[in-house]
Amino acid sequence: MASSFCNSTSMGYRDALNELARSQLEISTRLRSLLRLSPAGGVGAEKDFSFYDESMGKSHSWTTTSCAPYDDGFQWRKYGEKKISKSKFTRSYYRCAYRDEQGCLATKQVQQKEMEDPPMFLVTCSNEHTCNCLSSLFLID
Repeated sequence: MASSFCNSTSMGYRDALNELARSQLEISTRLRSLLRLSPAGGVGAEKDFSFYDESMGKSHSWTTTSCAPYDDGFQWRKYGEKKISKSKFTRSYYRCAYRDEQGCLATKQVQQKEMEDPPMFLVTCSNEHTCNCLSSLFLID
């Protein structure tokens, strides 16, 4: 009798974990969609979308103008910087911090626009996040 109780408890635990995983996937899909549609720059931010789609792979990119390019809820790792001709500001290149651990291919480029007050940044993102990094969006006490 005790073994059947343990089995039912174990099954309940597994079912709860599966339900939690499904809920997390649904929430992450919705959050990614919202983050993609509402730029970090807030009011007055501009956005341009371009899509690339082949039979096997997809690549999505979008551009926003933002006053807060680094605070988008995701964790990034800077991997390069380039001097741009006719610009006094460099362009910085970032990729998802979970690229190696989870294979996330999300990248972004950030470049400050000329003569803007307050400073505005052109942010170009490529590929959606596939990592499980949405915990950084929630504050846990």
